[in-house]
Amino acid sequence: MRCFLIPTHIKNDPLSTSPCRARALSSARLRVSFFMRIGITLFALMLLFASSPGKADISAPPFKRVMNMGNALEVPPGQYWGIKIENAYFNIIKQAGFDAVRLPVRFSAYTGEAPDHILDPYFMAKVDDHVRHALSSGLVVILDLHHFDELMASPIERKRQFLSIWWQLSERYKDYSDQLIFEILNEPTGELQGDLWNDYLQEAVFMIRVNNPNRYLVISTDTMNHIAGLARLKIPQTHKLILSFHYYAPFEFTHQGQAFAGLQDKTGRTWGCTPAELQELQRDFQTVRDFASSHGLPVFLGEFGVNTMVSDQERALWTTAVRQQAEKLGFAWGYWEFGSGFSAYDLEKNAWRPEILNALVGARQSRKCQ
Repeated sequence: MRCFLIPTHIKNDPLSTSPCRARALSSARLRVSFFMRIGITLFALMLLFASSPGKADISAPPFKRVMNMGNALEVPPGQYWGIKIENAYFNIIKQAGFDAVRLPVRFSAYTGEAPDHILDPYFMAKVDDHVRHALSSGLVVILDLHHFDELMASPIERKRQFLSIWWQLSERYKDYSDQLIFEILNEPTGELQGDLWNDYLQEAVFMIRVNNPNRYLVISTDTMNHIAGLARLKIPQTHKLILSFHYYAPFEFTHQGQAFAGLQDKTGRTWGCTPAELQELQRDFQTVRDFASSHGLPVFLGEFGVNTMVSDQERALWTTAVRQQAEKLGFAWGYWEFGSGFSAYDLEKNAWRPEILNALVGARQSRKCQ
């Protein structure tokens, strides 16, 4: 019997439980089991011969201005967080002056049972489609393992799933150009901290390197990408690493009114770009630069933004200050996010929010701090 790939937009298709799907999953399971054994063997050899740290690559990453496609592919199955990615968005982003997109994906919600944790082929076809369209639009793509909350809560129990996901992704995308970049894990936290996170990070990097020896990899700290975790981060022994951090300070300003942040009753906080506020921003960014320079790493400010409960004028003031400080220190940056609660693009109007776009990439002079 011939099996055909079912388009990802068809829901409740009659073949979803057919022999075709069973055959696809069985084939994938055999491949993962086989390649996982190879990967583990090569990983052991790499550990045996890795007697000295890998050479750092201090060159800038192949992107500067990134738009996060947040609240879409990382939502739990069956939920909607305000946006569904349309491939037409990638051209809109490119034409506005951005050179990359970050795709946060909750891969962990689309894996099969242990021990192999096979990624769902129908969901992966959807991810493939977005990746290909973004690349064909001339954008660098940062593929980010996002919201793996179970790993943070139970790292020992979920370690095999974590490594299996990265083995499958590294095998799946090994022939893609270097315009595709892997981000190991978004905002590690909870029980996944300190030496345990450093170990998991190193193992994931070694596993990816089996199939992707020269692909850029984005790494981060164990405190939700916060600068407070820099001192505990051990840099994996490899090249082409990019250090990522996230910046939302002051949190009570950027996240005011947001229930998920526990600030649903906290509104009216302002940010006036005062000398004290600017000094805090500059001090925080200098801390990142000092750490990155000591390890020869380029820096990616992977997330920053203000939610839409704040006026666009205030959002633009903060966004401009953060973006300018990042560029002053040579950091690439990624705005959070395209079209949902922190949006730069108004989906209802099908147009950019002019104040936010100008704060990011516009030629018009944004309001300056005093």
